[in-house]
Amino acid sequence: MIKRVAIVFILLAGLAASGWVADRWLARSDRIRLDAERRHVWEVRDAILRFRLDQARFPQELIELVDGYLPASLIRCGPANDRAPQAPLLWDPTTGVLSWPGPFPIRGLIRHDQPLLLEVPAPPIRRDALTGEAIYSEAGDAIRPGPQEIVLEAEHFQFLSYGWEIRQAADAGGGAYIHLKEGRGDVDYSAKEVHPDRRAGDVYNVTGDNRPIEARCWFIVPETGTYYVWVRTMAHRSQCSNMINMNFNGRAQTVVGHNGSTPYVWLWHRTPPVHLMHGPNYAGFRVYQDDVKVDQVLLTPTNSAPPPGSRTYIGLDPPTSITGTESPPAVLSLTCDALAIGATNDPSVEIYVLNNRLDLERSSLELTLDLPGGRTRRRLLPLLAADHRLLRFPYDLQLPRPLDKREYLLRCRLLHENKLVQERTLVLYRGYDWRILGPLPYMQVSETAAPESVEIPQNPCEIRSMVTAWSRYDEANTDPFALMDFGKMFSGRTYNAMPEASAYAYTEVSAAAAGTYLLKGMGDDNLIVWINGDKVMTITEEGTAIRTALDKPVMLRKGLNRILYRINQWQGQWQAGLRIRTLDDRPADVRGIAYTNQSVSAWDDAVAPTTGPRPARGGAATQIRTSHGRPRMPTGSRIGS
Repeated sequence: MIKRVAIVFILLAGLAASGWVADRWLARSDRIRLDAERRHVWEVRDAILRFRLDQARFPQELIELVDGYLPASLIRCGPANDRAPQAPLLWDPTTGVLSWPGPFPIRGLIRHDQPLLLEVPAPPIRRDALTGEAIYSEAGDAIRPGPQEIVLEAEHFQFLSYGWEIRQAADAGGGAYIHLKEGRGDVDYSAKEVHPDRRAGDVYNVTGDNRPIEARCWFIVPETGTYYVWVRTMAHRSQCSNMINMNFNGRAQTVVGHNGSTPYVWLWHRTPPVHLMHGPNYAGFRVYQDDVKVDQVLLTPTNSAPPPGSRTYIGLDPPTSITGTESPPAVLSLTCDALAIGATNDPSVEIYVLNNRLDLERSSLELTLDLPGGRTRRRLLPLLAADHRLLRFPYDLQLPRPLDKREYLLRCRLLHENKLVQERTLVLYRGYDWRILGPLPYMQVSETAAPESVEIPQNPCEIRSMVTAWSRYDEANTDPFALMDFGKMFSGRTYNAMPEASAYAYTEVSAAAAGTYLLKGMGDDNLIVWINGDKVMTITEEGTAIRTALDKPVMLRKGLNRILYRINQWQGQWQAGLRIRTLDDRPADVRGIAYTNQSVSAWDDAVAPTTGPRPARGGAATQIRTSHGRPRMPTGSRIGS
């Protein structure tokens, strides 16, 4: 009898397992489409939150997001089946609910309809009195942790490598946070260094400090035991900028955050519990994704409910006597709001000094700044004893105008009795004058076109039987990393830029000496670069521009050199950037040539384009359009290609 029951049980279990597998297999296409539509809805939520930051209000209708935040196609959702028409997403600004119109069908052996909706948070927003920018309101009153709880303030971490910066924020616990602005990172899930010889995405570091990008904080554990860990972070997007690696005492890497988490708001993320011994320990963060902000870490011996999203804790300064041997006497942070120098405005620069155990009365800050003509400005700021452990110094660059179009090095050195304690650098960039040809139909990396076959591109230029004129790049489209943003240029938005397109950019530079230089390129999605008619770099790796960074030695002539690149856009962001450095990765004496002095003639620049339909692929070669996709007809004789 028992044997029969066992056989029946095994048969039923096998039948159930077979049914489950069959159900999953039959529903596979619907599940894939559900994941895609879920990412689609995340993008719309991100756009709503970006709109709210800019406008200090929710959009009343999703159409308000077109075109500055989203293309019109993204405010509509996929059909319930392949033959049904698309329908607009549903948005209720009073409740902050963004949803799919009806249940999403998952069709297997049986039907599993799934709801697809997101609640968009609406934290209070106020305007900064000086800048007028919309910011989230201050965090609520911080609460004191329990007697066995430990709170770590991120801005008080005693060790920050290159790549981390300290920033102030009214809505952060303690009024500040640490920010991982650049780079994909160099540590994977298994804590293995991915690029030991070249840190991924590390375009801006000219210090030669290639240690892993890491933050550490030493603290005292009052009693040996298991502690539950919460980390308060802020993501920049719903995907690819919201996860970071965390460890305790260098062991057991775990990921904080997840794709799909709400961006632009502080969230508490729970991580696996950790067993800690009584006495000194340290918490560490390493890079996993760029643009992650870290505010506080809470360790509690009880498995309590998640802390409310608006709650912050009073964090005490960790005792300086327990810092590890790798922690410096002080932590120096040099930060700015933009690496791009404008024609009339300078980046805003701030310096932070976190005092671990330094005698401030014998210390000072030395700031040096490259200036045109090979000059260097040097300033010395004395540090006076203060009750506050974290000191902040705003710094006015006061750059002289006009500026040569090139890179400039800003260096900040923390000195104690005239001996170097720590150094930070920023590479600021006054961008070259670029001409743009586009937007063009999408081109494969292997394809070739007329601008690539000659050193000096013709103007206008014929590509795929379509005559297109070059136009001047507007530096207003440059992002804070000094990347050229074609999404913003052609569609008015950085994210969800127009898909399946290509564009060319051309400029001329002057090198002080002939020789080998280091070309640093970034491209999203594909970047191909020519210098003086020779192809010198191709980037095919997918990812944001910063994460696709590539170094390549190139030859430059003394004097005039011509640079052309093509940036192919598949989807998402559409950006590119080039830097020319010395072989040891220092700013080089390579200056951009002014737009009016370049070899390519401007075609009819004084004539404003008229609106009209975009030329179709294979259209008439006599139609000429500007780089903004608006055609105009030639007024004189026939213009050759």
